[in-house]
Amino acid sequence: MDAGAGVRHRRLDRGRLRLAPKQPATAEDVLQRTLLFNVTSGQEDVHAATMALMAASNSLDAGWSTILYFDVHAPVLASRNLSNNDALASERPAKELLAAAMSKGAKVFVCPHCMQVAGVEAEVLVEGANPAALQAVLDQLRGDVIFLSY
Repeated sequence: MDAGAGVRHRRLDRGRLRLAPKQPATAEDVLQRTLLFNVTSGQEDVHAATMALMAASNSLDAGWSTILYFDVHAPVLASRNLSNNDALASERPAKELLAAAMSKGAKVFVCPHCMQVAGVEAEVLVEGANPAALQAVLDQLRGDVIFLSY
């Protein structure tokens, strides 16, 4: 699979990855281009978690179908109990960044095993986040997919 499929170019904008959609993007193109963000970092590395959430939001702005998969230390990021203190200096809290990405259409899945290890119950996940094993998420993918890990 060509990592650049469906992308005209990539550029950094003040340290943030921006993905420019190929022009013109049709409805079919949008449905067939997906970014899958595997987020393994949680409260122990709020910088990496913040970067993942910001990149996901940027990918949605660029017209990409976007999936966030929270595993390892990251299930807590999908919890309604996440504190507003979980934020990178000068950035919005991680819970607000996740809500913004979800409001733009990001699909959010959380590893059930990792939830159990982290003590995160399904009942406390933010609305729209779904427990799902990685294979169940991978089975949904079609078309051009780029996988990014944070």
